[in-house]
Amino acid sequence: MERHASILFNTLIVKGHEIHVFTAASDRRPHNDIYKGNLHFYFIAYDHGLVNCSLVFDIFHRENLVGEFDYVHIESVWLPHWRAKTMPNVAVPCMGFGPSVKILGSLEPTELSEFYNALDVFVNPTLRPHGLDLTLIEPMHCGKPVLVPNFPSIMGTLVLNEGFGYTFSPNVKSFVKALESAIRDGTEVLKRKGLVCKERAVSMFTVATMASAYERFFFLCMKNCRYCQYPRPTDC
Repeated sequence: MERHASILFNTLIVKGHEIHVFTAASDRRPHNDIYKGNLHFYFIAYDHGLVNCSLVFDIFHRENLVGEFDYVHIESVWLPHWRAKTMPNVAVPCMGFGPSVKILGSLEPTELSEFYNALDVFVNPTLRPHGLDLTLIEPMHCGKPVLVPNFPSIMGTLVLNEGFGYTFSPNVKSFVKALESAIRDGTEVLKRKGLVCKERAVSMFTVATMASAYERFFFLCMKNCRYCQYPRPTDC
C-alpha cells in the first residue's frame, strides 16, 4: 500500500469510519482477504496476467448488499466512466469525498469551456511524477491558477513560483495545507494568479511553440550527427 493511502485510511479509521479496499496485489500472487479491525482488504485474482474487472465489481456489489457503503472512493484513471455512472455514492477523483462531486466524463469543447469558467482553482492531486504535464497546460491557458505537487517536471517549467498558484509535497498533510491556503486567499488573489498562469501558457505552450520545439528536436537535433548518431556502432 502506498504511504499516503495508508495515512488516509488510518486517519479515517481513527475518526470511526470503516474502510473497504478492493485491490490487486502488486506481486500478482493469490492472497487471502484481510480483516483488521475497521480495515478490510479484498484481493482480486489475476486472470491470465490481467485484473478481472468484472470480478472486482462482483465482490464490491456482494459487500455492498451486506451493508451499503456511504461513499465509494475510486481512482478516476482506473474506473470506466460508463461503470462509474452506475455506482452508488461514488466520489471522484482521488482524495475526493463528498456529495458535491460530479462525474463529467468526456466533454464537448463548449462544455469544456463552461467547466473551466466555473473553476476558482485547478487542483491536480497526483502523487506521482510525470513528464511535461499537459493536464495543467489546458487550465493555465484558460486563466486558472493551479494547485500541484512540487515535482521537478512541474516546478521550473510550468509553475515558476507561488504567483502561479500553490504547490505541495507529495503527501496528504502538505496537500491539505495547500488547499487551505487557496481558500484563505480568496477569489481576487486566485484571479491574479490565474492571469499569471495564462501569460506563461500563451508565451511558452501554444500549439505553434510546442510544435516548433518538437520540430527542432526531431528534424534538427536528431539529424545532426553532432547530437545524435544512428545507428550506433554498438547496435546489432
